[in-house]
Amino acid sequence: MKRRSIRVFSFLAATLASAGAFAQPTRSSQLFDQAVDEFNAENYAAACPHFEESLQLEKNGGTLFHLAECLEKQGKHFDALQRYREFVDYFMTLPTGTKQKRMNTLRDASDRIEALKRLLPRLKLKMPKKVPQETVVFLDGEEVPATSIEQTRWLEPGVHKLTVTVPGQTPEAWEIKLEPRQPLEELVRIPKAPPPAPIPRLVPVKPKPIVPQSAPPNGLKMHEVVMVTGVSFILTGTIAGGIPFGMAITKTSGVKQHCPDNKCDTPEWVQRALNVQALGGIATIGAGLASAGVLFLGGGLIAGAQSKKTKPRMEVTVLQLNTTSAMFGVKGSF
Repeated sequence: MKRRSIRVFSFLAATLASAGAFAQPTRSSQLFDQAVDEFNAENYAAACPHFEESLQLEKNGGTLFHLAECLEKQGKHFDALQRYREFVDYFMTLPTGTKQKRMNTLRDASDRIEALKRLLPRLKLKMPKKVPQETVVFLDGEEVPATSIEQTRWLEPGVHKLTVTVPGQTPEAWEIKLEPRQPLEELVRIPKAPPPAPIPRLVPVKPKPIVPQSAPPNGLKMHEVVMVTGVSFILTGTIAGGIPFGMAITKTSGVKQHCPDNKCDTPEWVQRALNVQALGGIATIGAGLASAGVLFLGGGLIAGAQSKKTKPRMEVTVLQLNTTSAMFGVKGSF
């Protein structure tokens, strides 16, 4: 381990010397020297933060490689893998002559990368065949580039969160748990489009059946109303026709005496004859009204009898009084 640390340190010295960094000790180089001493003493918990701080002040290959090695010693395999990869990328930017001299260090970094991959769980995302436009996949809160979604990636063991977003839809989020050395292929879940709004269905409204009112608001049944109406017509017709009829009877004898063969001897009796005729007409109207009342009354009685499922017995007698008016009477049992 000590030989390796010295070799890496020599690599750092070479890169710093090429940049003129040893002209004057810097805070970065002081931290690096302190970290190397702690690393050689296997005090990795103190060495790794010093390597990290030195790297933030001044980036170089030696610090990157040594930090990756320190993290690997701590058991932080995923962080070590990331640093080894960063070292390889940095190494490729060095001048050709420097790269040729340090090819052994590059091979060591590549070997460590492959060894760490075997220790870490690997995840491969699988996209569905049909993916909406502007679909974005996030892994542990970081966006996964669309060009590398289905590439295999090595992750820390433990729980990881996947989130998929599509504009206008509720994001789909779920967690996966990875064990060391576990390969996992996970199908990306695309948010489902919200269901379309239901189309209102027209439900035919059945009209309410019209129930005939068997009784008016006053509580009487229909046939009772007809009977009451008929009695009212009879009373009205009797009064309206009976009085004029009586007056006409009293004056008829005088008119017959002074107007034989419908010829009156004086204008006064002509007028009286006309009055008798008018009274007779009024009496006829009253008789007609009373007749209508009799019909109403009879119809109501028949309807009432039918509602009680009884056959009414009715007798109607028409009394012919004279040629100008008539009165009707009803008798019988109901």
